[in-house]
Amino acid sequence: MQFHFHLPSEHTVDGAASPMEVHFVHAAEEGDLAVIGVFMQAGDADPTIQSLWEAIPGPDESPAAVGALDPGTLLPGGRGYFRYQGSLTTPPCSSSRHCIR
Repeated sequence: MQFHFHLPSEHTVDGAASPMEVHFVHAAEEGDLAVIGVFMQAGDADPTIQSLWEAIPGPDESPAAVGALDPGTLLPGGRGYFRYQGSLTTPPCSSSRHCIR
């Protein structure tokens, strides 16, 4: 459906946050949602992220087109993961009885 960023990361591992986290939000035809979160570390400029940053309009500017974009370039080389049942933390929090606002 979409992807978005959290700065710093929304999740932590052993209490430590990452500088940034990207969330890939997927929806099944039945309406079930899955979110893949990828921790990102500071380093060399990433061309995909750079093209997104450059498209963000200033206060008095119109949005700019991003052009072709492959969000898969934001996935890590290794495919290690943690898995847990959770709920959405942003409104409308439709998948949860609890919502952090």
